[in-house]
Amino acid sequence: MLVRLIRLLGWLLVLPPGLTAQPADTLNTQLLYRIEGPGPGPSWLFGSMHSPSRQAFGFNVRVLREIEAVETFAGELDLNPLLVAQAQQKMLLPKGQTLDKVMSKKDYQFIARELERTTGASIEAYKRMQPIFLAAHFAGKNIRQNDLPAPMDAVLQQYAKGFGKTTFGLETPAEQLATLGSLSLKEQSRLLVEAARKAREKPESETDSLLEAYRKGQLEPFLDPARSGMPPAFFRRLVEGRNQIMAHRLDSALRRRSCFAAIGALHLPGDSGVVALLRQRGWTLTAIPLAWDGSAFVVAERFLQPVDANWYEAHAEDFGFRQWFPAPPERRQQSEGTRTAETWSYRDAETGQTYALHILDWGTPPPASAIEGYLDSLLVRYGVSNLQAETQDGKSGTRYLRRSAPEALLWTEACSRAVGNRIFVQVVQLPPAIDRRRQRAEAFLRGLHFGD
Repeated sequence: MLVRLIRLLGWLLVLPPGLTAQPADTLNTQLLYRIEGPGPGPSWLFGSMHSPSRQAFGFNVRVLREIEAVETFAGELDLNPLLVAQAQQKMLLPKGQTLDKVMSKKDYQFIARELERTTGASIEAYKRMQPIFLAAHFAGKNIRQNDLPAPMDAVLQQYAKGFGKTTFGLETPAEQLATLGSLSLKEQSRLLVEAARKAREKPESETDSLLEAYRKGQLEPFLDPARSGMPPAFFRRLVEGRNQIMAHRLDSALRRRSCFAAIGALHLPGDSGVVALLRQRGWTLTAIPLAWDGSAFVVAERFLQPVDANWYEAHAEDFGFRQWFPAPPERRQQSEGTRTAETWSYRDAETGQTYALHILDWGTPPPASAIEGYLDSLLVRYGVSNLQAETQDGKSGTRYLRRSAPEALLWTEACSRAVGNRIFVQVVQLPPAIDRRRQRAEAFLRGLHFGD
């Protein structure tokens, strides 16, 4: 069926669109490859799934550690909002055409009803859109568990940026959208109607099969054009043609600097897959068994996008950090006894919400007692008592301390850590009436990123 095509797009294209426990001894040998050859390295190739579902994010933390160790990160796309915006024209029908002109009256009315049912929006806003891009909306209702704020690719790319890596795309958004738009309008219209019908039903077992195949690294059966329901010529453009482009561009990048490349998992296997194509270009690719224990998500969730897309990213090269704020913060320096300190803060005078990053230069790597002491002394200044829910976790040898205090007037969260010779303390205070206050606090605490 044609709807299988749109299901596979979640594996093959990065489109604008509760972690299940798995045995730790489950090893996947088709997702992670070490690359060695004529360039600096080692480099890495990873098969991702373009989905905002935690079910697909169950792999081992080694993936993130290898991102930390390389110089650059390559995704299918550079998820630059400007580039994505510039590519939007590729989603439109040719001049003079609208959905009601390329579809039957019956099908058009059906899509209009289903669009209003699922989004509350009128089809008038989508009349210029090519049918296949509207089909992606309905297919997403059927197959995606949207429990992450961004697809896996975006999370991995943001993680790389958090460690100061240069990021780039192996394709442009315009190239990807042009590939999808190469389907005939008749085929696109059929796909749109079928996807809308399927959106009314419960996800079929094939969706679970795709996730299970991804977990186990058994992907080649899904590359059969007959099974996918794709017209053979379109299959060659969507898969094989793009494999050639990505392998060529990745080959060039690997010869210059070490790189971690994350592309859709179905681009890796087979005689025309990226793994085989890189080997033909003289690279040695070794499959690395990857445990499926969920440990990567525990670390990566700190690097998810802020709760609102318009948050501001403050950064200081001299301190080597970047921190998300709801708006541009005020920066000021002060003394803490004989040591120097700096505070970046934003406070909304009308609502009383406060977001602050305090930095204390200890001079030498601070002991655990200093990390804890500075955190607690700052909270006293914020008028916080009755500290609750202290937790600790580690990442790359970094110790985190966390305090929360659900005060009557201000709900407070704080986190302290040491990086190099400095102690970084984040404090967020939100009145009870603030919308999504826990999400906002989590977004701020996750929003502190460091370079190498």
